[in-house]
Amino acid sequence: MKLSTQGSKTITIKNEGNGELNISNIAISGDSEFAVTHDLTFPLVIGFKDSANSVEIQVSFSPVDLTACSTVITVSSDDEDEENFIVNFSGTGLSGTAPTPGNSGTLDITDVEENTLTLAWTRATDVESPQSALEYKVVYSESVDISTVASANAVASGFVLFDWGTFPTSVAVDSLIFNTDYYFAVIVRDEVDNMALYTMTLQKTARDPRLYWAEEGTSKSIKRCKLDGTDVETIVTGLNEPRDLAIDDNGEYLYWADTGTQSIQRVNLEGTQVKTTLYDNATDSVDAPWEIVLDNTNNLIYWTDKNTGEIYQGNIDGSGSPIVVLTGLSDPTGLAIDFTGEIIYWSESPDSTSTKISKTDLPITSTVTIVNYLDDGVVYPYSIDIDLNQNYLYWTETVNVSGKVNRILTSDSDYSILDSDLLFPWGIYIYIDSTGDDFVFWTNRGLINTGSINSINLTTLSTNLVLSSLASPSGITIY
Repeated sequence: MKLSTQGSKTITIKNEGNGELNISNIAISGDSEFAVTHDLTFPLVIGFKDSANSVEIQVSFSPVDLTACSTVITVSSDDEDEENFIVNFSGTGLSGTAPTPGNSGTLDITDVEENTLTLAWTRATDVESPQSALEYKVVYSESVDISTVASANAVASGFVLFDWGTFPTSVAVDSLIFNTDYYFAVIVRDEVDNMALYTMTLQKTARDPRLYWAEEGTSKSIKRCKLDGTDVETIVTGLNEPRDLAIDDNGEYLYWADTGTQSIQRVNLEGTQVKTTLYDNATDSVDAPWEIVLDNTNNLIYWTDKNTGEIYQGNIDGSGSPIVVLTGLSDPTGLAIDFTGEIIYWSESPDSTSTKISKTDLPITSTVTIVNYLDDGVVYPYSIDIDLNQNYLYWTETVNVSGKVNRILTSDSDYSILDSDLLFPWGIYIYIDSTGDDFVFWTNRGLINTGSINSINLTTLSTNLVLSSLASPSGITIY
């Protein structure tokens, strides 16, 4: 029995003879931690045939320390066979001290993947029970507080990974959602139900980079997949003419420009919340937004507007009115910004003979043309992106079935063709993988439902078809 608590036992005294049983006394002798309680008056007569042929007494035990205790209950009667019936009781006070979690209660989480991980802990010790008798319960939660024994023990069954058992020091966790925060807790209890909690631990599951793209064709949606083209998911539907995409550095929001609705919009990365319009035509004179760039450091968003001939800057949350950064342009489409070097790049495609890619400093100074049609034969550069590691500027060149993917050193005047004879290449994105290899991903709009996403490994210059049979893919990004 735990210290400072009380336990009791009920003793039934029953007459099974053929005559009345006369009880003269019930006495207790032994340690004071034991006590007998009843409401009987002696001498007491117990009948032998009717329902009143038995009586009950309560024996209680209230330990005050860890010493072993004992007592003797003596029932005195006129029973010819056993005049004094003796019952022996013993008890030991048990500590109310909870087990001590091993390694200061630290949980070790390893082998973290998109949907799985391994949770391990060091075995606890206890003053009441040997380690081999200690039991563990493992729970997790996406949001519910499990930082106390009570809250962790109350977790719904669907979030219990291991339900009270001995000996485990680790569990393999599966069926998790990638890029999601999970809270884990382990409870330990001894043989007298003293419990303790290991330190609740937060762990975000891993995420393989996802490729996001917009489709202007029949689906009018934004989708994503792994970089190898597997696990395709639709994130946002009900769009009109989605152009370019961008995702903030924290992976919180997905942004896009929709020329059909004349707006800049965003939604949470999983697409589960209601779409939010940041800027539109009615309030902010957005006409034909094309390519967008996020300044995560200063919480700004930039975009080109093909119809107004301007580049705009707005707040990343849509507050306030956008301001004009550059004006007087001819059908600007592509946009890239080097925020470290404070240089803005853009493309203009008013017609096949007046196309060019230009740059200027931020704040705006003089404009420098990088490539154009007259000097370089560049026709309709649509989307651009910059690789700051290698100082290359990349762009798609859309000329019917003779489209190209090109690049140029930002400090050079000669460009090179990476791929050609493409069917309406559109969006472009530079990606650097975990090994440091550079890749160019781009969309080919194609004809009806013949669009594709392709890539080039810039180390080996090998090309790869990522996805095909797409409905006019446009903007593209990776996170």
